[in-house]
Formats: sequence, C-alpha cells, structure tokens
Amino acid sequence: MNLPLLQKRCCLILDARMSVTASTNRIVLAISFDDSVSGRTVASITTNTSGYIFDPDDRVDAFESASETLIKAIEKDKGLRISHGT
Repeated sequence: MNLPLLQKRCCLILDARMSVTASTNRIVLAISFDDSVSGRTVASITTNTSGYIFDPDDRVDAFESASETLIKAIEKDKGLRISHGT
C-alpha cells in the first residue's frame, strides 16, 4: 500500500466544467471534474434530454437530469445518502 499516494488522493482539488450542446429538440449536458494541479479529467457525467434549449422548463429538466446522475454517482462512490429538504 502506497500511503503517500493515498494521502495525495484524498486531498485532490477538483475544478468542475460544464458544457451544453443543443439542437432544436435535444439538450446534452456534460459535467467534467478535473484535477486542478494536473488538469487531467478524473470524472465526467453526460446526460441528454429531449427539449428546446430556449425553453426554460426544458433547460431545468436537463439540469435536474444531470444533478440526479451526479447525486447517484456520489452516493454509490462514497456510500452516502443525499436528499433535498422539503
């Protein structure tokens, strides 16, 4: 077991990038997490939904879809349960 590597791994600072690609009836949203020191992408999530980019409700649906995917990935990876307050 390489302990210094584990210590470095637990202290990564990640930068998040988001890109949106859209056509008249599809919205593709991608979120990438990059190591701020090396610039390498360590994780990415892409989701696509049907909708029109200039329709606010369709944009919200695309962001909600990406958020749900991100939350599921964090829950699985970290063994956490994330919920929103109501």
